[in-house]
Amino acid sequence: MKKRSLYVHDEDCYFSRNGNTYSNVSSEYESGVKEVEGNFILNIHPLDFLKQETKDNNNASSLSRNGGYIRKSIHYLSIFSLLNTIGSHAWNRYIRYEAGKNYPTKTYVEIFNSIQSLLSKYCIGDLPLKEIFYAGEKEGKVFIIEKSVGFKHGAFTMLVLEDLPTELNDGYYIINAYNPNKGRSELRKLRVRKEILEKEIEARRGLEGPYFVGGFVTKPSSQSIPVFQSFALLPISDYGAPIQSSYERRLYNELGKQKRLVQRPTTSYDVNWNGFIPDGIFIDTEPKTILEVFGMSENNIIYHQTKIAKKHHFSSLDKYNYWDWDAYKDDQIPVLPLRMNKL
Repeated sequence: MKKRSLYVHDEDCYFSRNGNTYSNVSSEYESGVKEVEGNFILNIHPLDFLKQETKDNNNASSLSRNGGYIRKSIHYLSIFSLLNTIGSHAWNRYIRYEAGKNYPTKTYVEIFNSIQSLLSKYCIGDLPLKEIFYAGEKEGKVFIIEKSVGFKHGAFTMLVLEDLPTELNDGYYIINAYNPNKGRSELRKLRVRKEILEKEIEARRGLEGPYFVGGFVTKPSSQSIPVFQSFALLPISDYGAPIQSSYERRLYNELGKQKRLVQRPTTSYDVNWNGFIPDGIFIDTEPKTILEVFGMSENNIIYHQTKIAKKHHFSSLDKYNYWDWDAYKDDQIPVLPLRMNKL
């Protein structure tokens, strides 16, 4: 791996500089990711990526996070967190460096290509995910990737899925996903166990597509369709921004229509945030503007207390402006912060 200074980070990076202070929230795998010489070493549970010595290579996924396995360590990175980390990093990087001239389109091509460009930095040990990435080629590519690593683990994939599957065959749903560069005309079939998909849908609170769908896939010799060993759905906006609620999707679709430059933090990298993670950051305002979306009833006491604390803290920061939308109280998105003419 190419050596880089430990303290050189882009603002769109998983780690980021704040004045002369750097976040170390992941320095000891506390979130399943450790930065080493400019790369991100992933601490993924072995059941999520190592191939299992079973009759059906996907049986072990019933023990994974998606299938009900309860991990004792908090330091493993879930497959959903892996997709969210990579997807958010790709979105943030594109928004910062490219979107001012070429805003992401509804084809998802720009963000997908940004994801691919970052996979060389995300590693399992010394192995970059880019070297085992299945990008929606013909199904035999999965076998070729597995062979290249001595059949020790499956291929990693992260494709676009627009609609949840309805086709069920022998306990498996058939997913039709695609590489945005090739388009919807080249759908690739992937199998996922019924209980794993249903548990993942429940975890995402029933959010509909589009998604980035991903995880580790393997191709049993007896099957023509690759099967997910581990699996997650990452809901996205119509422009490819990772989102976590229907309200966020509405907002980020509107931000996309207006070509607003908003990043999606995944860690509390700025010490001024006091451990809170904003829902978004407008980087096209002066100063930057913290964005929050609230969408639950005040009857949810813990959520309401956190909401009050976040509003109070974020609105008191001198280096940021603050904007929020309480979607539970008002269905209309408020007037957005005024953007500056140039970054």
